[in-house]
Amino acid sequence: MTLKVAIHGAAGRMGRGLLQVGLQYQNIKIVAAIEREDHPLLGHKLVEDDRCPLLIDDLDVIEFADVLIDFSHPEAILPAAEHAAKFRKPFVSGTTGFHEDVRNALYDLADQIPMLLAPNMSLGVNLMLSMLENAASKLPEDWEAEILELHHRFKKDSPSGTAMALAAALAKGRSAHLEDIIKTERPRVTERPRGREEIGVMALRGGDVVGEHCVYLFGTGERIELTHRATDRMIFVRGALHAARWIVGRAPGRYSMRDTLDL
Repeated sequence: MTLKVAIHGAAGRMGRGLLQVGLQYQNIKIVAAIEREDHPLLGHKLVEDDRCPLLIDDLDVIEFADVLIDFSHPEAILPAAEHAAKFRKPFVSGTTGFHEDVRNALYDLADQIPMLLAPNMSLGVNLMLSMLENAASKLPEDWEAEILELHHRFKKDSPSGTAMALAAALAKGRSAHLEDIIKTERPRVTERPRGREEIGVMALRGGDVVGEHCVYLFGTGERIELTHRATDRMIFVRGALHAARWIVGRAPGRYSMRDTLDL
């Protein structure tokens, strides 16, 4: 069965990757490449391939797709999801950096359509999330956790959505509320030692690094390090297409990449 895919944010780095990879699949058809209304490349093909659709700004073309994949901007994700709900189409998004009120609105839309929001579409990262939650639930309370993430100099959000998801997995494993224990910055001088319950999340930016996340679990006299390094951005593209195929036909609700791996 051929999967008909619409891409929102098609002119971005991830959107172009979806076009390039999706057009190589025999069982996938890219039916729409969508961008904002003032994009300079509207009316043009982003990939030199006869099967590549012209770039347009009309979200209503979602009606002719089986699923909408979104890699856009924090301000653009909600209108895209609303159009997916309008036509009762599954919605898969890797967009990060949006506010809590947008997240809540997206969750409301998930009552109408199947929705998968993933800060990282990598299958390896999502296996790592499962491993961390399990480790945090098993280790004693005196173990401490820190996360260090590294990305290219152009990345806008900090810490990354993936780093926040890793922190959330640790908090869930500890049966704790992330907002109560997360630390994304520390003073140069502090008068008290680090709280054992804290989860530190620190970000580095530079060069052309695709993405690197290292989680440190500190015990007394020992340390565990779990690291995921992305060296090719196409892992996120392949993960998104995997999620798109998986979600078609599912009941309305909120799903994660971990669901697609049966974790």
